Amino acid sequence: MSRVLLFSIIPLLLFSYNNAFGINVINSNTYENDCTGADVFSDIYIAGSSTNIYPVDNMRSHVLSFVRNTESEVHIWENSSGILSSGCYNQNNWGRLSNVVPSTYQWVGIIKNFGNDCTVSKVMKTNKSLPSVQFVYKVAYKEEIGFLAGTSSYFYYPSNYNSSTNTWGLSSTPSYLSNQTKRKWGPIKIHANECHKFNFRWCGDGVLDSSDGEMCDPNDPSKTGWGSGGCNPVCRPVEAPTCDNLIVNPNSGEVPLNSDVVCSGTNADYYNIDCGNGTTLNGQ
Repeated sequence: MSRVLLFSIIPLLLFSYNNAFGINVINSNTYENDCTGADVFSDIYIAGSSTNIYPVDNMRSHVLSFVRNTESEVHIWENSSGILSSGCYNQNNWGRLSNVVPSTYQWVGIIKNFGNDCTVSKVMKTNKSLPSVQFVYKVAYKEEIGFLAGTSSYFYYPSNYNSSTNTWGLSSTPSYLSNQTKRKWGPIKIHANECHKFNFRWCGDGVLDSSDGEMCDPNDPSKTGWGSGGCNPVCRPVEAPTCDNLIVNPNSGEVPLNSDVVCSGTNADYYNIDCGNGTTLNGQ
């Protein structure tokens, strides 16, 4: 059987979903190194306080195949606790999207997180050498081996990959096999592990991401791009304030002495002047 799987993050679309077709979700404590079925990497920059993801497992085949949800599994691993919200693990959110993959070698979305609450938070990785999270799909399927009496309902959701934008488009309406005659299926097969690894980045993660508009990062140990006053929380350099000119008029005389003070500076919003005699002048 010629069979290929790829994974994607697709914006939330409305799908008809019955959780009777849910798959098994397993919280894994072990990072999976065996990714012989597929090994896909996604790099995501979090611009806001958090972001939502909608993982989808895509498949195409030269042999008509029936996707078995009962025996299929998704194993989820996090580099640090708290990166993913509970919605990413919710058994009721995960399920089979298409029940068949046509033999036309067309991309089809087969397993999906149907919820809108799989949220990614800005949590630093414990192991810097590994990705932020990993989804491992263990997909169960049967191959067509003949026909039976009667009809059934065989449907699939086409998906298309845009190589220029590295994104997927998933149809919100199903397509149906032209021949709905009930099929006879072979024994259950479990495909080799298919891994989807995610790395999440953001302003403040300690790495300068200039391609995403950062001019510096306030937690970057190299302080690349920092101003003389550091780097602010929105990854812009800060220049330290300087006092350029101080005019006191009159600047001498007998006590008590009332003087006008004019202070001008660069990158200064206010001033605080210690007169040296216990008196402090401040203002804007």
